[in-house]
Amino acid sequence: MRILFVCLGNICRSPIAEGVLRKLVVEEGLSGWTIDSAGTNQWHKGGPADPRSEAVCRENGVDISGHIARRFRHSDFSAYDRIYSLASDVTDEIAEFSKSPAEMERVLNFMDLLPGLALRSVPDPWYGGEEGFRDCFALIERGCRALIEKTKTRK
Repeated sequence: MRILFVCLGNICRSPIAEGVLRKLVVEEGLSGWTIDSAGTNQWHKGGPADPRSEAVCRENGVDISGHIARRFRHSDFSAYDRIYSLASDVTDEIAEFSKSPAEMERVLNFMDLLPGLALRSVPDPWYGGEEGFRDCFALIERGCRALIEKTKTRK
């Protein structure tokens, strides 16, 4: 299973999702998973995760200290089985990299993993304080757990 999480800058939501899913895959004893993250813009390319993302991850036993932000690229469409967009506007930006409708079939809305919630996007915590990062982490962790359960039931 090859999973890519995408947000805007690859410093908040998507590195949290990458770190959380990596940890859960290890805890579940799953093998053959490739997990990565990217951003649709290049504002933070080459830089670390937001310190608040690192802190909330560390509080929850997830290490993203080695994260280096990268920009989404067209080759990601073929490199990953599933590309999870963490926000509706991110999905629109991913479409700008696409050369065909078939490529966009790999792009899924992360919030679809949590049916019943009114949210269509994981709220961007960058503009707020630490509590926003905690809320973001909790939502992403729920979604990643649902992703694993969904994958296990397909086998």
